Amino acid sequence: RPFNLAAVTYSTTSNSAIGVAQQQTYLVDTHGEIEFPVLGKLKIGGLSRNETINLLKSKLSPDYIKDPNINVRIANYKISIMGDVKNPGSYIIPNERITILDAIALAGDLNISGQRNNILIIREENNKKVQYNVDL
Repeated sequence: RPFNLAAVTYSTTSNSAIGVAQQQTYLVDTHGEIEFPVLGKLKIGGLSRNETINLLKSKLSPDYIKDPNINVRIANYKISIMGDVKNPGSYIIPNERITILDAIALAGDLNISGQRNNILIIREENNKKVQYNVDL
């Protein structure tokens, strides 16, 4: 079962070891590729989650696995919050979804002097930076 490699962390306490199973993770390199068992390097940079799942299914089925069940989760999604907030900086988000209100709350809320009617959101869509102005 080369596609379900064991990913276990161990915690040792007073003469015993406890193993906790984890999901297998793959690091996307600077070229947008992952090293996948048996299949080798796969280019997934720029693909959506659904496109990545479809790519993996097409590579695995039917030669290796019949009807593979694939789950893709972005593990190190980072956002940057700048401006008139209590704690500006970069934050790691546990998944790839966050609302503007959750992001502002993560940064400790807007300062009293912050302009709530002039929030600038910069996102990357289709490899281009897109700006949105939001009035809270």
